[in-house]
Amino acid sequence: MKHTINAFFALLILLSGTSTFAQSTLKKANKEFELNAFNLAIKSYRKVLEKQPKNVVAMARLADSYRHLNQMDDALFWYEKAVKLNGLDPIHIFNYAKVLQSKGQYEDAKKWFLIYGEGQPIFGNHFAENCDFAISMRGISPLYRVKNEYVNSPSSDYGPALFGTKVIYASTRRDVGDRKIDKKSDDWSGSAMNQLFITGRDDKGFLQMPRFLHPDLSNNYNEGPLSYTSDRKTVAYTKNNFVEGTRQIPSSGMEMSIYFADVTSNGDWSESVAFPYNGSGYSSGYPSLAPDGSLMYFASNRPDGYGGYDIYVTYKVGDSWSTPSNLGPIVNSPGNELAPFFDGSVLYFSSDWHQGLGGLDIYRAEKEGEKWEKIYHLGNAVNSPQDDYGFVFDNVSGIGYFTSNRTGGKGKEDIYQVSKLIDEVEIVVVEAAGKQPLAGATVDFSACGEPIRQTGSDGKYVFQALPGMNCNVLVSKKGYDSYALQIRSDSKRKKFRYEVLLAKEIDKYLGRVYNPVDNAAVEDVLIVATNQSNGMQIQTRTDKNGTYSLALQPGNEYLIRFSKAGYMDTHNRLSVGDGKDKGVLGTLAFRPSGTQIGTVANDKPTKPANDQPKTQPGSGSDETNETRIEDASSPIPEDLVKGYAVQVAAVYGDREVIPSKFKSLATYGNIYSRPEKGYKKVRLGIFPTKSEANEARQKIRTQGYKSAFVVEERLEDMVDVEFYYSPDDVETEISKTAETKPVVKEKPKVVSKYKVRLAAYKNPQYFKAGELASIGTVERQKSGEFTIMLLSGFADLKEAISARQKALNSGFNGAYVVIDDNGRLVKVNM
Repeated sequence: MKHTINAFFALLILLSGTSTFAQSTLKKANKEFELNAFNLAIKSYRKVLEKQPKNVVAMARLADSYRHLNQMDDALFWYEKAVKLNGLDPIHIFNYAKVLQSKGQYEDAKKWFLIYGEGQPIFGNHFAENCDFAISMRGISPLYRVKNEYVNSPSSDYGPALFGTKVIYASTRRDVGDRKIDKKSDDWSGSAMNQLFITGRDDKGFLQMPRFLHPDLSNNYNEGPLSYTSDRKTVAYTKNNFVEGTRQIPSSGMEMSIYFADVTSNGDWSESVAFPYNGSGYSSGYPSLAPDGSLMYFASNRPDGYGGYDIYVTYKVGDSWSTPSNLGPIVNSPGNELAPFFDGSVLYFSSDWHQGLGGLDIYRAEKEGEKWEKIYHLGNAVNSPQDDYGFVFDNVSGIGYFTSNRTGGKGKEDIYQVSKLIDEVEIVVVEAAGKQPLAGATVDFSACGEPIRQTGSDGKYVFQALPGMNCNVLVSKKGYDSYALQIRSDSKRKKFRYEVLLAKEIDKYLGRVYNPVDNAAVEDVLIVATNQSNGMQIQTRTDKNGTYSLALQPGNEYLIRFSKAGYMDTHNRLSVGDGKDKGVLGTLAFRPSGTQIGTVANDKPTKPANDQPKTQPGSGSDETNETRIEDASSPIPEDLVKGYAVQVAAVYGDREVIPSKFKSLATYGNIYSRPEKGYKKVRLGIFPTKSEANEARQKIRTQGYKSAFVVEERLEDMVDVEFYYSPDDVETEISKTAETKPVVKEKPKVVSKYKVRLAAYKNPQYFKAGELASIGTVERQKSGEFTIMLLSGFADLKEAISARQKALNSGFNGAYVVIDDNGRLVKVNM
């Protein structure tokens, strides 16, 4: 009995000692974890688990230590054990989901984010949606080509900055020169030992073996990332506490402050000045100076932000800086936004909140006015399920760099080279008359989802066209006509050169196209002028009056082609001469297909250009040769004639007739169409006598159909007829709406400079809105004795171009895009 009691007390003492040891070790491990000494904490937590295998606190903290060291396989192993135990803090469920996300296991990560979201719905549901975004990105072609740089070491290499053609970056490597630090890779001393290196690209485009940026050993540690102005005279750099192997994320305990210095020719500096808005209790780092040094973007976790680290901007004021301003909720979020890079117009940054693939992802932000209004994910390749940040890019060489700790790298963090999978496009803007380069011309990429740029002093703007780009770029300059240039990219890394001639009003050459069959203007004729000396082409189209303008260069010869469906292609060769004769293009007789000179029935002599009759929408600008009944004396074979009709329009080929355009004419008779020689002939009839047909013709001419004419309808031709409306249809509709005025619901107006000019009327009652109300907002603008009808409400050039096409399809064949310059309508040549 005595021996049994002694054994029992011995067991109690042993268990008590084990528990005391475990608690003491756990306390030590927690302290190491709080000091961000994750390597030391791992050793201590494992000792606790040797004594207490189901200690949920030690297990979860062990997993989290591995997560901060980017050892995701070990983190995943211990999280999977911890989530099976009771008493787990929900934050570890969230961190478990983040690790699953970093491994690309988005379906499993989403499940655990939603579980976390039961208690924290904003964060849990948000990151579950991020998983859906990442899943949707699978298989999407990347926008960039990414390569791991040979210069990377097994240590941490990060924070690339551009210095002319050189690259300066920070590293903890210990294999360069005599500065070798005796420190084990798995140790943790609590001090950062990163240094700055400088390198350049070799003949294959890769970074070479680096050398130290600073020549001496004093105060050379813990610097970076950094940023230089484009003149390489000023640097803004970060003093940091980054530890090799520990992820450079806020939860790892980052501490940073910003300093400025004047730079020597090799990128070095000696004395520096602190940023006046460095603060106590928060960090400021990752500076990005504007190319001209006028402002600086940086990241900070100061208390007035939206959550975590935010991006701020400060402006140079004399020898100091303005109070930092937060960029707002479009860029910043409840998460962390870090590592901004500003190239003069576009801002790149990293975030762990916005929709991405996991960890920190890289984004592009764009301004509208003075505010940052849009952000774009840089897609696959640049971004990965792990941390991607510190993006910089040189638009001239088309090469950039960023930092990532993604799987497959050489070290803790690696530097990756990035180049766009693009075509290089050079736009050269010159004055049409003298062919002098136009500096400061606006190159508007809004319709392409890109920002607005300007040409340099040489009139050039060079850019990298993203894959699949197919859109219109608007080139403009005050005092000149604008020009819409279509850009297409096949992503085969080709070089394209476009020359854009901008003409002043006094430098334009005017011409006119008419149909000699009826002397009517021919609108929407495609005109392509090819300069015979250099092969450059200019395109335009005739307007409602058959007129057009070209910005031709004096002293050159052009081959000018005229084409339109239903008409015979025509080519003219023209010598511009000294450029003084602005009417050198003259007036062109453009004949419908199937007609011959001298054989057209009732072909009339050509009238002067200003006396040509004007067409209206649907008035028959596609008409072909017809036998016309102009007087009662024309002999008609009675045995073949069924009656008489008024031809309203002729639609060629696959183009569809839009019956609603002609519905108002049904008051005077049936509206129908029948096929003939590749056309769909739209007619009003059938009338038993010629006089009745002529009477109907006169009535519809007052409604704008001035080119309408009477034709005989023969019994043998009346096959495949399609009837649209009868007088009964119109009368029924009028009776139903006699006391109710139709209300057209217009779209809300959007402030935009782009509009679509439809037509000009002396009597605006002839204008029929029809389907136009569904395209845009109908506007009227007086111009002398004419009323100009416009469509507005378009957010950008792309929408205006789409609306113009719809207007063309609705019968407004002279529709074109204009810029409303304070009431002055400037045509956009297309």
